[in-house]
Amino acid sequence: LDLLGYFKNVVVIKNEEKAARINLEPAKEELISKFSKLNPLYFGNIQFLICFAVANNIMCFYAIDSSSKMLVPLSTDFYLYDLKAQYTSVKICINIVHILKTMITKNAFSAKVIPLSKSLDFGHSTITFFEDHVEKVVLESELYGLEKDCKRVDTLKDMYELAKGSDRKGPGRYTVKLKTCGLERLPENEEKTQVMMCSLLTGLKTLHEKDFVHHNIHSSNIIYDSNNSQDYEYVLVDFEHGGKINEKFDSLLTDWDDGTCDENNTYTTLSDMYQLGKLLEWLNMVSSDDGKDFISKKKKRC
Repeated sequence: LDLLGYFKNVVVIKNEEKAARINLEPAKEELISKFSKLNPLYFGNIQFLICFAVANNIMCFYAIDSSSKMLVPLSTDFYLYDLKAQYTSVKICINIVHILKTMITKNAFSAKVIPLSKSLDFGHSTITFFEDHVEKVVLESELYGLEKDCKRVDTLKDMYELAKGSDRKGPGRYTVKLKTCGLERLPENEEKTQVMMCSLLTGLKTLHEKDFVHHNIHSSNIIYDSNNSQDYEYVLVDFEHGGKINEKFDSLLTDWDDGTCDENNTYTTLSDMYQLGKLLEWLNMVSSDDGKDFISKKKKRC
């Protein structure tokens, strides 16, 4: 059983545990490999992390140095069947607590950090960031907000496969696992807005070519991921309201208006473009004539 210790959502201690004594080295290697995957964009600039490796009854404490990505031993190997080793390991734990207490008094922990492997509750869904992927769990009642149809899950599965993700359905919940991990970060000028639009249009083109539409394009459904290619740093997420082209609706989503669907109350690919135009207008970052013309055309559904 692996352990994560937190203070104010910041991971302050971590361990890797193996059942067999011969697997101490693999446990140490996993500590390094998982630490190396932590992106500073979401988890902060971690200088070091206190950790320990356990293999059956062998235990050793370390600090992971972020600059060298190496384990710095804080103790020798303890054989926990020995009473003295048990006492010494407890003493080290107490010393670690003292160190953390000192850091707390000096406000060394950032208040703006995403907790590793801890679920963030957004009411209708939860999102959990892991070392190399993000997992979203949506309530089934929210999932079926547009159509009471079991085909909905098949549609979402196909959409998330396009986004290089996977899904599974459980009692009352729908879970999505995606490799893309990012944060809300809107562009601060027109040049960055062009980069964002290139990313979004590429993603929408992929969806539209497979007869899917997003339905819910707005700022909080766009994330910035520095791990992506420089030309595609922005990613369109949250497909739970997505569906097939040319679906008809009796009611509108929150961000829809009279111009979203066509005259037959049908949502088309042009509806996604219309929402994109509204987003650009809301951002208010476009001042060039070409940019304004682009927004005008999108809002005219062309």
